[in-house]
Amino acid sequence: MWEKKISPLLTNSITPKQHKKLQNDVICMLLEIETNNDEEFCNELLTNAPDLKTAVALLRRALYPGASYSQDNVEKNVEHLIAAMRKDESKLPSSAMSLGYSWLLDDVQDVVEKSKIKSNQEANKLEYKLKEKKIQKLIKEWQTDGLKLNHTSIVDFVFVYDYAVQKKCTKKGDEQTFRLRDTQRVTIVTLLLSEGKNVLTQVSTGEGKSLIVAGVAIAFALCRNKENKKKKIDVITSNDVLARRDSTLTVADCGLRDLYEYFNVSVANNCSQWVDERTQAYNAIVVYGQLANFQRDYLLDNFYDHNIRGDRTMDLAIIDEVDCMLLDRGSNTLYLSHDIPGMEMLESLYVFIWGKIRSSSNGSNHIEIIKSIKSAILHDLYGAITKDDLESIHSPLKDKPSEKNALWDHLVETKVIDLQGRLLMEDTIESINFNPQINPKVKFYLSSVAKRERSIRIPEHLMPFVDLHLDTWLNNAMQALELKRDEDYVVDQDRTDTNPNLNPQVIIIDRDTGMDQTSSQWDGALHQFVQLKEGCKLTSQCLKAIFVSNAKYVQSYEKTVGVSGTLGSGPERDFLLRNYSSIPVEIPTAFQKRFYLRPTRIFSSEEHWLHAIVKEARQIIVPEDRAKARSLVIFCQSINNVNIIYRYLKNAFKGQIKANHIHCYTRDYEKFAFEGKPLGVGHVIIATNLAGRGTDIKISDQLRENGGLHICLTFLSKNERIEEQAIGRTARNGAPGSGIFLLWETSPMVKKWGAGKWLSMKEERQWREKQRISRLQEDFGDTEFEKSLFDKLSDYYSKLKRKLKEEKREHQEIKTICDSVLDKWALWLDQREDHISYMAGYQLELPDCSTTDISWMTPVRSVTMAKHLSLQKSSLSEAGEILKRIIDSKDSELYPAAHYYFAFVLIQEGFQENKTKFIQILQKCETILSNDIEKHLSFYRKVALATPDQAPSFCVIDAYKQQKDNIVKILEYFIGSVRALLGSHYCSVSNLIEAGKEEKKEKNFLKKAETFLQNKRLEFARFQKERKSKCKSEQTPKICPEQADKLFELMVEKKCITCRLNDTDTIPNRDAIIQQVANEHRIEKLMEKLKIVFGRNLTEEQIEKNLKKENLIPCTRKAFWEELRNKGVLQAVKGGLCSKMKCVIVLESECDVEPNKLNSKKLNRENRIKIEDFQFGLDSFDQENNCLNVLYNPIYDNMSDLLKQKKIMFSKEYVKEQLGEKEYRCRKEKFELNKIAQLNLKKLEEIVKLKGSCSLGKNDLMRANIISDSEQGSVLNKLIEKHVIDANGELSSNYQKFSYPDCPAYEEPVMRVIGRIFVAEIVKRQWLRAAQDANCLKAINLLPLKPYRDLLGDLMAAHVISGARVTEDAKLIEKETQEIEDEDERECVRKFLKSRQAVYASRMKKSEIFLDLIERDIRKIPNTVNISTELYTFDLAAFNHVIDIKDAKSSWKTYLGATFAGAVGIASIGVGIFLIHGKMLSFGFSKNLLLMGGASDILYAITTILTHSKFTWADYTRQRLRSAMGKTEPIEMIKTIYKLCDSSENADFRKTINLAIGLERWKRQHGGQINKIHETLLGRSVKQVGLINHQTEFHFHMQLHYLFQDFSSFILRKTKKCVTKNFTEIRKALTQFNELHGLKTSQDFVREKLNQLISHWAAEGQKWVCAIIDETTLKLNEIAGTGGVPLTQEIADKGIRLMESIFNYYEVRMKLVRVTVTCIREFLLGLENHANPEDPIAKNIDVEEFKLFQKKMMADIDSELERQVAKILGILRQRIHQVTSDQISSLANVNSEMYTTLLH
Repeated sequence: MWEKKISPLLTNSITPKQHKKLQNDVICMLLEIETNNDEEFCNELLTNAPDLKTAVALLRRALYPGASYSQDNVEKNVEHLIAAMRKDESKLPSSAMSLGYSWLLDDVQDVVEKSKIKSNQEANKLEYKLKEKKIQKLIKEWQTDGLKLNHTSIVDFVFVYDYAVQKKCTKKGDEQTFRLRDTQRVTIVTLLLSEGKNVLTQVSTGEGKSLIVAGVAIAFALCRNKENKKKKIDVITSNDVLARRDSTLTVADCGLRDLYEYFNVSVANNCSQWVDERTQAYNAIVVYGQLANFQRDYLLDNFYDHNIRGDRTMDLAIIDEVDCMLLDRGSNTLYLSHDIPGMEMLESLYVFIWGKIRSSSNGSNHIEIIKSIKSAILHDLYGAITKDDLESIHSPLKDKPSEKNALWDHLVETKVIDLQGRLLMEDTIESINFNPQINPKVKFYLSSVAKRERSIRIPEHLMPFVDLHLDTWLNNAMQALELKRDEDYVVDQDRTDTNPNLNPQVIIIDRDTGMDQTSSQWDGALHQFVQLKEGCKLTSQCLKAIFVSNAKYVQSYEKTVGVSGTLGSGPERDFLLRNYSSIPVEIPTAFQKRFYLRPTRIFSSEEHWLHAIVKEARQIIVPEDRAKARSLVIFCQSINNVNIIYRYLKNAFKGQIKANHIHCYTRDYEKFAFEGKPLGVGHVIIATNLAGRGTDIKISDQLRENGGLHICLTFLSKNERIEEQAIGRTARNGAPGSGIFLLWETSPMVKKWGAGKWLSMKEERQWREKQRISRLQEDFGDTEFEKSLFDKLSDYYSKLKRKLKEEKREHQEIKTICDSVLDKWALWLDQREDHISYMAGYQLELPDCSTTDISWMTPVRSVTMAKHLSLQKSSLSEAGEILKRIIDSKDSELYPAAHYYFAFVLIQEGFQENKTKFIQILQKCETILSNDIEKHLSFYRKVALATPDQAPSFCVIDAYKQQKDNIVKILEYFIGSVRALLGSHYCSVSNLIEAGKEEKKEKNFLKKAETFLQNKRLEFARFQKERKSKCKSEQTPKICPEQADKLFELMVEKKCITCRLNDTDTIPNRDAIIQQVANEHRIEKLMEKLKIVFGRNLTEEQIEKNLKKENLIPCTRKAFWEELRNKGVLQAVKGGLCSKMKCVIVLESECDVEPNKLNSKKLNRENRIKIEDFQFGLDSFDQENNCLNVLYNPIYDNMSDLLKQKKIMFSKEYVKEQLGEKEYRCRKEKFELNKIAQLNLKKLEEIVKLKGSCSLGKNDLMRANIISDSEQGSVLNKLIEKHVIDANGELSSNYQKFSYPDCPAYEEPVMRVIGRIFVAEIVKRQWLRAAQDANCLKAINLLPLKPYRDLLGDLMAAHVISGARVTEDAKLIEKETQEIEDEDERECVRKFLKSRQAVYASRMKKSEIFLDLIERDIRKIPNTVNISTELYTFDLAAFNHVIDIKDAKSSWKTYLGATFAGAVGIASIGVGIFLIHGKMLSFGFSKNLLLMGGASDILYAITTILTHSKFTWADYTRQRLRSAMGKTEPIEMIKTIYKLCDSSENADFRKTINLAIGLERWKRQHGGQINKIHETLLGRSVKQVGLINHQTEFHFHMQLHYLFQDFSSFILRKTKKCVTKNFTEIRKALTQFNELHGLKTSQDFVREKLNQLISHWAAEGQKWVCAIIDETTLKLNEIAGTGGVPLTQEIADKGIRLMESIFNYYEVRMKLVRVTVTCIREFLLGLENHANPEDPIAKNIDVEEFKLFQKKMMADIDSELERQVAKILGILRQRIHQVTSDQISSLANVNSEMYTTLLH
């Protein structure tokens, strides 16, 4: 329509392109005017427009009626301002009018005019000094009597405040005096005259709101409240930066402190994180701070009685950016951190959901995905089944729905399941009696459900919480996938300097303001799912407990006033008026607006949108007439869009403008580039909404002349206020400005948007805004009711604390009870939060704490209480009962702390009586802790697989892995403690050798003293025996490796070290466990065999050999090979080179003579098994004879594979003959032993039955839990029918997968049984297919290589048997070790045995048992980085104390006696020296009686105190007589004292814990995985089988992993320290460079130099890695060659020792540190040598901006180097594992999953 109406308008002297543009502009403006007015109004405007240009001008004036486009823009006075405000009076609602708005304007005008008259009069009449005196007198009166807010007083105050502003804000050299504008006067007076009313003022940006706020705060601060005390003023700012600035900085530094001091009004801020500083701050009259800071301290005072605010009253709140506080965040609620223990256990559910979501989200129906995942969760949690699942029990039920429903009803009636299908009690399954045909199937199925493998473990008390929120969590997990980094959130450290946590975090970005919401989290587990998505540390979900909403807190003030750049739309102002009784007052701008908004353009593609932005930027900053260049601010919706546009503009303007003229502003910790200094022409600022609120952009004179700042909005904000804030950055204080909307909205149906799209978008926004206001009103009502509930809780909580204090309960007890109340309240409120509006009249249920019953507490709180009670002898029984209740619960395995501290209670109650329980409970605790470790490692594996690779936005993200590592370290520490208490860590010969190496030398002064005395003795005695002693004393005490075997065997023989079968007292269900293990390994009468084997004291190796002799496991690899050999299927290979089938594979280098050994013999390469003589694998297939050659351990595919690895094969017979028996044994560890044979496929096929293959019978089906005899028969018949087995129960020749339609639930367990029973037959049949597929030869790996070692491992893991462990009998150790002749060896062996002995064996009677915090020891563990959050989690779980031991304290009599002895000794020495010096006595007599006697007294006293021995006069006299007779050995006593001081008993116990930690790492990393593979392996087809019998390889790589961790920790620590040491020099160099070149040049140049530093360091780091890998490869060649050898333990130990020598080599460790030093030096030199500045020297340096730049550069150097170190170490870790796998372990081939995990 409008296009037709404007077509007649003239278009003289313009091009068609210009015509089209003008026509579009006119249409857009007409549409917008029409929405605000009507069509007739638009027609009237057009009648006055002869042409398009005139039409544009007329329409622009209609849209912006107050705008002025002239250069002479005069400031408005009070008359104009009040007149404009009166025009707006009609727009106000009637309720605002009733509050006296019109009367208020009259008073404001009167006061302002009088204050201006007074200022002008005083300026004329009084001299400066007289004026100052008069003003000071007024201020003094106000301080004494208070300021009365009447007309006269306010006139005086405004006059004085204006004078203060002139005095403090006018800078030297300013042409004009800085004074208050009339807009500021009007605003101040409006707010001051609103006594008794809440007034909110809209003051446009750039009008000086900070001065207005200060003036109002000072005026109210000078007033008195109802108690005639000075009013307390809280100034609520939008962020801490503004609060600190205005309260602490002077006017010269952009602060306001000078003004407050002028009026003697104290001012402070509450931004500190330290309570003491905030307490002091609240003593000030005016306090600045964020709303959250005030709320936090308000809650801490009112709820926790912290008394931070003191007696501060809530008189007045002045809110800056009031619209943001009350509209955008009005329904927000501040929660004090209250973490409910146990919430961290929800992690298993989060990980389960996230893994399922990630693996099934692509291209699938979201509803179906969520439904499927929910079903899986319910099955895991509850064993939930559906009616359809019953069809898998009995397939005919599919066609009989009535019978299926009847069965379901029966299960519900018998309470087997509930109505939702959740399994209730496993015991009730046997009560099923529905139908004789179906009963056994149902029982089998439900039993298998009850014994299902669990992935999710949730404590019972949180199950209702899970049920309530499960649907929300599933939806939020989906939403987490859709949320985008750098749009909805960023991943970065908290850079506000308010949080010591430096871990990367998910930080929500407020899209309205662009600010970081560092203290906020999404609820409904959304935040947790995003953390998993991004690999950040997982935090626990918090519930609302102690809280206050923004609205209710603001309403707590007696009076509230506020200022804002925008008060919003009509509905928003109505909301403020209705809920806060506030009068909205809009203050006109001081100058007429000179702003023009160009017509909006909307694009349908991103490419066109970006092109339009570039075009707009080009027209503004590089126009055809460069003299008219301006600057541009581009507002973007997200950080991601900022980055996209920044890159696009960089490329578009390359070479046209300076690179540093394009700026980004996205994070609130960054300082705005032009804050405090004018913006010139030619700049582009790309920012989020962060630049739209509180950013003061001052423009240069040239930019003002050229048309001012141009604003480009690239998105439509969600409300008008945000839009106005952005547009308000331009056309400030009378300056010109312009703006435009360039929007992008994709639509598959539209190629180009018309002018009407803009209006429809705005209408949609208005609709959404009304909906938001409606929801805000609903939330306002809900918070009212929540507050009433919270008030009830507060009353109850206060009474409870008071009552507990009156009962004289201890602090920890009170805290635990009170925290438990909050737990209960938070969970109660959470359950009802969605129905809060319907809860009027609902009674709050809180526990009755009048009794000592604490059964209502959560389990973790109960553990906390019990732990506290266990420290009091009188409460031990109560503590034990609490812990026993948790241990006996169904959630027992979730609370290892309960088991651990129950053991502590048992010790306290009496160890001898409770010894059996003590051992049982700690063994159970160890099992739970080991399972927890595996659980956390599985979490990381699942999350790592489910997390896509993403480039980090601001920092390196590996925090989730770090979190899991830290948790594992803490759990390992507790396992170490358990093992130290039980003495359950293993002993081996290698341990004994290491203990010998670790024997420490005595300190130098002791060695010198001993040598000196021995030399003196030699001078007098000259005995040969003492000369030998001297030589011996200089040797380092240690055990030779050759001697270690003999010593270890001796200790086993003397029963100092034992392997034993634990009795049923310590393992009550021992026999059942043994039977379960026997079933897994298919062993008959295992218990009897174990009793026989463990009847004698044997080593682990001897036990394994004896079990082999019993032939318990018939189906082994060895038995299979021997049977085929005996039957002629396996024969010696042709050529006779390996007639006995045994071969030795060696590296070529091993053939040569060993240079360091005499008589070493050489292996002749000519006698090797040559490739032309022998092949194996498919290369050796002889089609004519139907045979091929096979390996016993098929590591190599063919001979070529062997040769590539530079290995040679000899027959074992030749090698032994050539080297001799002795040398063969010495060099055996370097050889790879294997077997080779020729496999005759024809003969193999003729074999009917192998010994290892049994027939399948009913007993075997019993192992699959098919118990019913009839069902067993049915299954056997079906197996025969399906040709899986034959009539004799043997595997059918053409067997296939078992299918059982009558009961599909039987299929999988039956196939698993078949796989175990017929494993030898399966291997045989796979070998028969080897001619077609060589991989079938690897099926032999299905047969266990070392089954008896696996058997013993399973029994050890279940604590049924113990490995080689030290006896509890300390006297036996002392007695039997006397046989060791060498004194040093004897002492070393004793120390070795005692360090591995159970603590209770010798310590608990004479020692004090207590609990100690774990933090000190945990932080000492290598590579524990950022562990504070994990320690807090353990604190919350009440698992933060370790059982510790220290010697019993000595009595006061002992101290008194020892002190007397020491004093006598000192006196004796003094008298002796005096008598010798005076020649009164001979030296010989004085030496023994006085000098040696005195020294002996002193040493005796010290020894008595350190050993806590009892002082007796008999012992004292005895040692005194011995010294007089010359029989004392002072050096021995000194050595004893040194040992006591250097290594106390307590320290030894801590060392024992650390020793056990290392051993647990070895065990834990592999046992579970091997067992799990072993459980499922035989149920698969052979093609899917991996290699399972390679524990040694796993062990080797895990030892290597932890060795590398310690090495990495050292490198990281040293490089960090190196960088820190150079910080002072770097800071100094940056300062000098900035002074010389200015900030702009500094930023670019320093960044360039930093990039050079990093790249140089990275290059050197790569060289370092290559050097280490080369050295490693060379040394590994010496022990294992270049190929994967089946490792012996000896080779593995040697490999680890080799790697230790490399990692511990000083030059290797310090190389990177030297590289770091060199790079930093070059960086500093580069700054010093750049002496010629390109830009003029900066005269006025912005100190604050430079400090920020300097701080950021220091942080960048630190973080970038740390990142590169981590990257280089990561590369080295991968290369180390790769090279060791290639040359030693072949782990990459053995288990690719484990290998991949180690690499990442």
